[in-house]
Amino acid sequence: MADDPRLEAALRDFETTANNFAIRIIRAAQVRAEYVVKIADMSRDIRAAVQAGEMTAFNGAKLANEMRNQILDLQRARDFDLGRAYAESLKQKGLSLDEAIAKAMKKLKLEPRPIETLNGNQQRQVYQEVIEAAGRSRPSETARIPKLRWAARGLWIATFAVAAYNIGTAENRPWQTGREAASIAGGLGGSFTAGAAMGAAGGIWAGPVGVAIGALVGGILGAMLADHVYVETAGTSNPATRQFVSRYTGLLTGTDESGLARALANQHRTDPRFVQMVFQSLNQDYSTDADDVALEFVRLARQDSGLAQRLRQDRGLRDLLIRLMDEGWTSSGEQDAIQYLRRL
Repeated sequence: MADDPRLEAALRDFETTANNFAIRIIRAAQVRAEYVVKIADMSRDIRAAVQAGEMTAFNGAKLANEMRNQILDLQRARDFDLGRAYAESLKQKGLSLDEAIAKAMKKLKLEPRPIETLNGNQQRQVYQEVIEAAGRSRPSETARIPKLRWAARGLWIATFAVAAYNIGTAENRPWQTGREAASIAGGLGGSFTAGAAMGAAGGIWAGPVGVAIGALVGGILGAMLADHVYVETAGTSNPATRQFVSRYTGLLTGTDESGLARALANQHRTDPRFVQMVFQSLNQDYSTDADDVALEFVRLARQDSGLAQRLRQDRGLRDLLIRLMDEGWTSSGEQDAIQYLRRL
């Protein structure tokens, strides 16, 4: 296991975030690529039908406009929250037929006259332009497809690299593999749940920005919850401490810091190696509780001369307790306990 649980937690957060956004980027690139192909095929088929006299230019323009809007809606429905929110920020919905005709007339420099005043050849040109425009995608966004795919690959590589590092530095690799899988799955579930919630509040959170925030925060919270469930279900990564620690921890009840510290002080006071292993397990698998148990253990030692003597003789355990209480924010009680240990 990595020596610093805070580093491992930070890496797990990064792993979760990279995985969540890689999945979204892959889907966005796929949906965009399929959209480009489908509208181009649709436009080509309608244009050929008009040229063959199978339908009028007007009917072809009307059908092409309707089909593009349908393809747009169907592809957006297939995309994930972030890609859908981004697409809607560029264009809320497809153009109406009148809007498409107006846009075609502007391009052909036939505005501002009403289309009814144009001669037959000009009207046909306008309708043909509507058909062709229905098959064109926004060039700047289409050009992003290869970049999105490369970005997604980079995020996938980062996800696998972090997972491989956490597993490779673990003492119990099968246990750590399960932990990584649980974190990724939980992060994915939390990310999509929160991303959808933020997407529903798009007016407040500015569309894709809000979805991204929801995906990020929800993913991390989901990973943390899944990690907690996994540790509580599987027990500590060290089999030697698993049964003992499980007696004082629970999925719904949390950690009984006082009870755990008393058990160490009373039942295992003559086995400093086991006491140290338990604190190492807490540091690795219950890092948010480890400092509280350490503080309670020191409090008991200050009331028990025999336990204090054990601590005085065990430099390694003293240093470990100091490190647990000195990491992150340190309360006044922890600072006092640290000074006490350093004076022993």
